[in-house]
Amino acid sequence: MDKKKDDKTTNPINNHEIKNSLNQLNHIANQKASSFSLLRASLLKFSNQLKIIPNIFNEAFTKNFDKIQHLLDKFPDDIQKIIRVCVDNEWIPTDNIQIYEYNTIMTSINTGKKSDQEIKNDIDAFFIKIIDENYIKCLFSNLHENETLSNRIMMIEEIEFAFKNNKYYLANPLMIAVIEGIIIDNIDKIEYAGWRKIAKHIEYNSDHYDLITLHKIIIEKFYARFTPGVDKKIPNGICRHAIMHGADIQHGNKLTSLKLLLILEAVTHLKTIYKKSENK
Repeated sequence: MDKKKDDKTTNPINNHEIKNSLNQLNHIANQKASSFSLLRASLLKFSNQLKIIPNIFNEAFTKNFDKIQHLLDKFPDDIQKIIRVCVDNEWIPTDNIQIYEYNTIMTSINTGKKSDQEIKNDIDAFFIKIIDENYIKCLFSNLHENETLSNRIMMIEEIEFAFKNNKYYLANPLMIAVIEGIIIDNIDKIEYAGWRKIAKHIEYNSDHYDLITLHKIIIEKFYARFTPGVDKKIPNGICRHAIMHGADIQHGNKLTSLKLLLILEAVTHLKTIYKKSENK
């Protein structure tokens, strides 16, 4: 009897506790259901918002399409305008500089409030910033690796030395000599035709530069007409005749050297400079 009594005492079936447990479980279930309901409502709302995004995008695109089309239509004109203003200021554009970077120049041109000198200053500042030590180092590395320059490698090394030591009066005549040497190396038929006539027959073998741009900067700037002892005004800062004949005594500066360096980089891509034609 005592044993049975103990079993009843230690293992009672308490209906009240069971009822409480069931109530708690039911309460938790209701809370979870409420949470899932809120989550479901949020997901449905988000899903509906996703559905209208394409409509919003289409509406915005349609609204701005005319503006986008206008920008695309005028893009070639903007490029030509940038090239023209660069050449006018004795710089040859290169695609080693990304096209979007030229936006600085375009902004300067389009303000309509800047003088030619202010635009020139902006362009000079742009190229000085872009053609930094790393750019110059990479450029000279490419020149050293260019097999067509192997016969002038000592001159390239002297030019590099002059740049590293800011000896621009030394660098400029050497660069002019290398530029003209490359031109002579590429003459198809050895016949003296005058530098300007030779320059007009430049053929280009590279995607890095535009042929017309190279024509313009060599003919209009590098070989600008200048007769030492006769002409008093030096036509520009990179005039070959003025520098080599000693008329330009102010050419020993970083700006002039960087401009000539870009021309040197450009002409290393030349294929054939002069071809005799029957009508010339």
